[in-house]
Amino acid sequence: MSDGCLIYDLSHKDWVEVAKNIKMLLLKANFPVCITGAGISVASGLPVNEMNFQGKTVHQLFLKDFWRREPERYFDFYYQIFFEWKKALPNNAHLYLHKKNFKIITQNIDGLHFEAGSKNVIEIHGNLRELRCETCAIILKSDFLKHHGFNCPNCKQILRPGFVFVGEKVKGVSLATHWICQSDLLLIIGTEMDALPIRYFPKIATTKQVPVIWINQNSETIIPYLCK
Repeated sequence: MSDGCLIYDLSHKDWVEVAKNIKMLLLKANFPVCITGAGISVASGLPVNEMNFQGKTVHQLFLKDFWRREPERYFDFYYQIFFEWKKALPNNAHLYLHKKNFKIITQNIDGLHFEAGSKNVIEIHGNLRELRCETCAIILKSDFLKHHGFNCPNCKQILRPGFVFVGEKVKGVSLATHWICQSDLLLIIGTEMDALPIRYFPKIATTKQVPVIWINQNSETIIPYLCK
């Protein structure tokens, strides 16, 4: 704990002792908000950004030059990831966040918060389940690739994934900031919070005297413990 007991770190082996002292915070929270990163989905079998997948790193999926210069190779890699990630199921961390009605701000594109039943979810990086056309704005399910290829059925332009590429603006920042300002508890799971603009969210919370709980690993065990 630090900063006048506003920040609680459950990312170490002695997390149970800290967790015992903060379970009441979750019980009392009326507007809990959770920020999630790739770490929450590791227990669902999904890789983090720098892990290898089919001989490439997941990070390459977010490179716009790869998509623009080699669309055939790009979408072959994209569909391999999409096909594998469709098999993933929400783990206990996703499920308990839904049960406790957390508002979710996620950096993940896997859609597992929706699969767990959460309705109030901001996917700031977009998602893997959709494709869209930058020219005519059509939105398609990613399954479209399997039978129809990667060209827009309306204008024949190359479709792009439903998530942002490296260097592009993230989505839903205004609403996410509003949620942080309204929150009475902020939970951060599986992310180092080193990217803009989310790196500022914990500071906004602590400035308003809102407790912040950090969990970098084992959220599938820690979250059920906190929420029961």
